[in-house]
Amino acid sequence: MPFKILLSIALIYIGTLSSIGQNIELSGQVKAADGVVLEFVNIGIQNKDIGTVSDKNGLFFLNIPPSNQKDSITVSYVGYFNKTLSIEEMIKKSPETILLKLNPFQLDEVIINNSEKKELKLGTQSYSNWVVGYVKSKNDSNNDIQEFVKKIKIKKASQVLNVNINLFNIKQETAIFRVNFYNVKDGLPFQKINRSGILFDQPISEGWNQLDLTQYDLKFDTDFFVSIEYIPQSGGQEEPFNYRGKLFGKSIKRTASQGEWNITRGATISMYVTVIQ
Repeated sequence: MPFKILLSIALIYIGTLSSIGQNIELSGQVKAADGVVLEFVNIGIQNKDIGTVSDKNGLFFLNIPPSNQKDSITVSYVGYFNKTLSIEEMIKKSPETILLKLNPFQLDEVIINNSEKKELKLGTQSYSNWVVGYVKSKNDSNNDIQEFVKKIKIKKASQVLNVNINLFNIKQETAIFRVNFYNVKDGLPFQKINRSGILFDQPISEGWNQLDLTQYDLKFDTDFFVSIEYIPQSGGQEEPFNYRGKLFGKSIKRTASQGEWNITRGATISMYVTVIQ
């Protein structure tokens, strides 16, 4: 049996069969301040690996262990201000409607001046057959995300055209991915730097899968992280696919909304971007 390197861990399972009934159950809906429903909003306890995402109708359900009752929930969505809510206050109001205010922030304009622009592929473009990235979406308590990031080093101002991931052992026809971009702090992803949410609900196939980003005008002049955030379509679903990876290097991932970034050394996810410089 070939040796397999684990690039990812299971999406977080909150509680046990004996304690689920004792958990705190929060539910509600997330909307913009103008009443527009917000889908796939990240909801969770910062750095505690306890979280969920809202569904296509903005609805969410979150199980929280009693030991976290004194914590707070952070609600975040690209293009809107984060909102922090006390769990104890949410218990009193559940189900609760959470309203997020639009954040009209603007990034500094990046200009690509080269008269002879070059197209480059940056990241990991190869893979090893015995390196497997697992997507364990058996997540019966909270329906939550899994997110891998790849650091992209650039020597000059660049526009990102697409991001590419290599998949195999596919068990479903389509998948929902969110693409995020982060600036770098202390070697880890820090703040999201894309202006708007970038969601794809599209067919997936064996081998390289490309997500087209040309419509988003993504231009950067410093190193950044790009991420693939897998959004499961339901809790407890069968593992939908596997990521391919490559020996050596490291992988950076998290397995819950608002969760802590974890570093695994010895292998890296096969993922790259195409840019114009």
